[in-house]
Amino acid sequence: MITIEKWTAIRALKQEGHSIQSITKLLSISRNTVRKAFTFDSLMIYIPI
Repeated sequence: MITIEKWTAIRALKQEGHSIQSITKLLSISRNTVRKAFTFDSLMIYIPI
């Protein structure tokens, strides 16, 4: 699971025109994580039980 800060950074970098590969290198996260951040309009927040 990624933090809110990383999620917003992913979205901001995408708006600037960065590719998935460049975002993964900049933030040190996997391609799948970046793709998931693109597909969801809002961050899923998990509340511990």
